[in-house]
Amino acid sequence: MTKNTWNYRVMIDDNDGKKSPTYSIHEVYYHEDGSPEDYTKMPETMISDDVEEIFWCLENYIKAFALPMISIPNFPKEVPIHESFQ
Repeated sequence: MTKNTWNYRVMIDDNDGKKSPTYSIHEVYYHEDGSPEDYTKMPETMISDDVEEIFWCLENYIKAFALPMISIPNFPKEVPIHESFQ
């Protein structure tokens, strides 16, 4: 991947084990070597005046489920893909 490459990824927050984990979709940015560098701190939302843009987002959100999740508290550590997503 080249610098400033990004995609959507499912991220998991274990909430320090105090309650059930929460899942969200974020933009993740990558170093030149393809390793995660940073992510948007606020999860993605779908608000647009263009229905095609929302469709594009939905397609790419779905693609995120084919990739390992990323741990929010342990960024950039990846978490194995859940069996039901395969």
